[in-house]
Amino acid sequence: MDCIVRPMALEDLPQVVEIEKGSFPQPWSRDLFHHELTANHISRYMVVCQEQIILGYIGVWLIVGEIHITTFAVHQNHRRKGLGELLIITAIDLALEHGATLVTLEVSEMNLGARAMYKKCGFVDVGRRRHYYSETNEDAILMSAEDITSAAFQEKFQQLKTANVEKMKQEVSG
Repeated sequence: MDCIVRPMALEDLPQVVEIEKGSFPQPWSRDLFHHELTANHISRYMVVCQEQIILGYIGVWLIVGEIHITTFAVHQNHRRKGLGELLIITAIDLALEHGATLVTLEVSEMNLGARAMYKKCGFVDVGRRRHYYSETNEDAILMSAEDITSAAFQEKFQQLKTANVEKMKQEVSG
């Protein structure tokens, strides 16, 4: 799959909101994404796209020494092709560029596929937020990738990046 990752732009919002609606029971609004792009000085949003078609996105907040993943989704027709991993890799690279040593996120306890992918990307369970998702009353699992600048993390991270490139190549030829 021949994709690029680039910063999200305002003109991407219609496609991003459609992916959001297809991914979450209580999706973020266009206005909320607009605010994140134009008014929140600690936010960074990226999209993965093929030509002009947005396939997924990730949003993060740059907090001192930490990157917090605020939202993340891949279009339902493009899941399990390596795009989610590519976006998580992008977030970790962004963290490294900003001198962060920690990446955190919350994920629904019932989202076993996402949790498995996060673990593959070096995240571990570090806590639970009871009844975090008001629309479903589900708990959120707090996950983090800690000490991302360590040699041990970097070795696994480089292996993940290489494997992701190979997976993406297979998607192109497969």
